[in-house]
Amino acid sequence: MTFLCIIRSFNRVIGASRTPFLAMWLLTLLYSISYSQCRVWQDESRRIITSCQGDKPTKSSFLLNRLDRGQAPGELVYLGNPFLTYPIYQEGTLELTPNQPVIHCQLAFNLVDHQVRCLLPGDSIERAVFPDAFTVNGRRFIARAGSIGHRSYDEVLYTGKSKVLVRHRATLTVFHKEPYQFDEPFDGAYTQNKRYFIELEGQPMQEVDLFKKSVLKILGKASKLNGSGKLSNKLTPTELIGAVASYDGFR
Repeated sequence: MTFLCIIRSFNRVIGASRTPFLAMWLLTLLYSISYSQCRVWQDESRRIITSCQGDKPTKSSFLLNRLDRGQAPGELVYLGNPFLTYPIYQEGTLELTPNQPVIHCQLAFNLVDHQVRCLLPGDSIERAVFPDAFTVNGRRFIARAGSIGHRSYDEVLYTGKSKVLVRHRATLTVFHKEPYQFDEPFDGAYTQNKRYFIELEGQPMQEVDLFKKSVLKILGKASKLNGSGKLSNKLTPTELIGAVASYDGFR
């Protein structure tokens, strides 16, 4: 039974008055996890570094050309951050379902698997959660279609009749070192990217590039009538928000 179904079943039995305590209790019961294999830190050059415990090739394995037999436990060090923020835990809130109370906790948002983790006040155990929405440092994210445990989350930049959203992702590129490259300090690097979307009222969301042509293709002629057609060819996120807000005001 999924977390959402459990909450709803208990709510029908004991009533909504005890919902805050129930949600917190179930959060503690179901989603205790141990995620201490990796740490994110900042070096003296203020670069964000991620280090994880794992198997890495040994020097002898390269020399013998036997990578399959040359693995040894060690620390893998990556340039960059797989999380939305640094430090990775920031003040936030969880909205588990539309009718549940808001839960306050420290949040970490992993951009590789789009998993949300929280630390409850006074607790040292990280918990994986799958909320309908959450905020971190005042930035609001909403869940997109997918089964429990396989959701993705988009940040809401603007919401009116229409919405402007951005999807954050991080990918890891692993460096394949040659024998003479063992002085290379990193085993790979995380790269973060953003994809922007416009969701017009009553329509599915559409991906948009930060260019005038892409924006006007979605908003249509109405945007030109209200001044959005005067946008520069390449837009900033703020200009994209302004164009959609202008479109909403014109309708």
